[in-house]
Amino acid sequence: MCGGLIHLNAAGARVRHLGAAMPSVPSPDSAQLAGAYRLRPGRRPAIVGERPVLEGRRLAALLRGLPAARAPNTCAAVFTLCAHAHRRTSEAAVAAAGFVREQDAAGLACEPGAPGRAREEDAAGLQLETARDHLRAVALDWPARAGLAPSLEWLRGSPLRLAGASPQEPQAARRILRAFGDWLGTAVLQRAPAEWLADCAQPAALHAWCEQHAEAFVPARMLRDWHGPATQHALPCAPLRIADAGQLRTLAAALAGGADFSQRPHWQGEPRETGPWSRQRHVQEAAPWWPHGHVQETGPGSRHGHARESGPSSQPHPAPARLPTTAWDRLAARWIELVELSCADAPLLRQGALQLVPGEAIAWCEMARGLLFHWVRLDPAGQVQDYRVLAPTEWNFHPQGTLARALEQLAPADTAAAAMLGAAFDACVPCSVASEEPGLEVAQVRAQAHR
Repeated sequence: MCGGLIHLNAAGARVRHLGAAMPSVPSPDSAQLAGAYRLRPGRRPAIVGERPVLEGRRLAALLRGLPAARAPNTCAAVFTLCAHAHRRTSEAAVAAAGFVREQDAAGLACEPGAPGRAREEDAAGLQLETARDHLRAVALDWPARAGLAPSLEWLRGSPLRLAGASPQEPQAARRILRAFGDWLGTAVLQRAPAEWLADCAQPAALHAWCEQHAEAFVPARMLRDWHGPATQHALPCAPLRIADAGQLRTLAAALAGGADFSQRPHWQGEPRETGPWSRQRHVQEAAPWWPHGHVQETGPGSRHGHARESGPSSQPHPAPARLPTTAWDRLAARWIELVELSCADAPLLRQGALQLVPGEAIAWCEMARGLLFHWVRLDPAGQVQDYRVLAPTEWNFHPQGTLARALEQLAPADTAAAAMLGAAFDACVPCSVASEEPGLEVAQVRAQAHR
């Protein structure tokens, strides 16, 4: 997978940053472990497939016995398409758990003994790489889902490349995003990004903009073309929301205790969904437990990223966003967040970690496809004893989830609508659409084939 190579190359630069003394990272066959999904419109089950690496305790077996500081790069080598997010979340979990030897800790995104304390460049890097992921999705994945060859002419002059390593310095990452925002405003939006966001805050206004600019820009064209089929059916949203650290501990216990929970997750008795449309900054409550700006001071609820055990946040909170009601809302959320990231004055994406007991922690990260969790248990020698990953794809492609119910309502021949729904929920592994004729499939070539 070329997409994996891009991410692994970027990871290589980070491995060097971690220090030459770091033992070499195992090279698992990521293609074999990745798995795939198949969408079956008009049938039950409407989604089949899974990721072998998440079966039972396979990931734990792969990591068991490794020095904890090697887990982040191993996770990045396994989860190649979102390698940067898995690496930073693994680093946070390992550091929060403790038991990491000082000589192994150099370069971790979080320092041992200060659970969840993220370096400034980690926040800037998360923003930059999530923006890059969104840009790849709208420029490459969306046309591929519609069976079209990607057209990249509209990206000429963009300071944000579709592939590349994130700079180590936070100032450099912020400069790239600011330059991208300036370019985006001039070349695409034809106004300042913040002004465009205000003007296109409502779906009707965004649709009108897409109609006006569809011939010039691929994202506008795809959103225009998908608007009809993507608004035909109501898709109520059941977002994944973790209200406080107590609930985070409950989720961690479910993740640690069930070998299959990573493959078929549920929250409070039902499947949930997660994506750019369900960020913590969109929560209706006035006191989000993940503070605006992503880092806190000391202790639970502190500026260094501990999960809040209790008490309201004093940080500013943006106006709540409405939950999506259609597939088009979910597609549009990806483009809107790309514009938001290009002009954000403070970090928009939340990340952090919580030590559950000494040697055990859970970490989280809002990345391009939704909310990512890593759970780790270390032995007193600082080696991995057990490990779990809970990724957005398993929530969004749950066989009883929102996407599955939407696919069941389609006619078996409506493969185009199924592909559009696949783009809206955006698996991080290969995904195809089955035709109505047994034995035939309509392949949905992911953008990673072009990367």
